[in-house]
Amino acid sequence: MERYYQPEIETASREQVLDWQNERLVNQVRHVWDNVPYYRKKMEEKGVAPEDIRGVEDLHKLPFLTKPGHCHNAPTHTALRRVRHRSRPTSQRGTGPGDAP
Repeated sequence: MERYYQPEIETASREQVLDWQNERLVNQVRHVWDNVPYYRKKMEEKGVAPEDIRGVEDLHKLPFLTKPGHCHNAPTHTALRRVRHRSRPTSQRGTGPGDAP
């Protein structure tokens, strides 16, 4: 049995983890800017554009969201287009009566 479930992640250097975090943050900010009117409006009100966010050191530039403001504007929070999630094929079988070999 291996010591790590995901060795490439669990044994990554701090620099590598930070690179992954920065990449994901930049992608997420770009996604909400392009697809969620509410977040784009909040960012514009604060004078922030996706290009201003290069990594976790720029988190302080993003608008602070409050629960009351967020809940009040809930209908505008949905993405304009759907994001397709990849599904992984599985070999798992059911355990119902018709599934016996």
